[in-house]
Amino acid sequence: MASNSITANGSTDSMGVASGGEGVHLSLAGSFGGGTVAVENLVNGTFYPLLSDGDALTFSAPANVRLNVVSGDVLRLTTSGATAPVIDFNLAGAGLVR
Repeated sequence: MASNSITANGSTDSMGVASGGEGVHLSLAGSFGGGTVAVENLVNGTFYPLLSDGDALTFSAPANVRLNVVSGDVLRLTTSGATAPVIDFNLAGAGLVR
């Protein structure tokens, strides 16, 4: 499980989906400061928006969702447009990439 707090615009450390994992549970809670948190997936060395039905997954309010990812996927959260955010996140089924 990867968890931490987001307190500024920018990207979190990379988080890998655990071996044997099929999907992860993302929880976001706290003050978004008017900003947006995007979920991004590493593809061929570059982070791109994680899509759901063709739309980028973004959140501007607390959320609890299951992400359709598989073992070996690498994710990160990127916050933009926020003023003094304090967003706690938990990504169950993933850990920090070292």
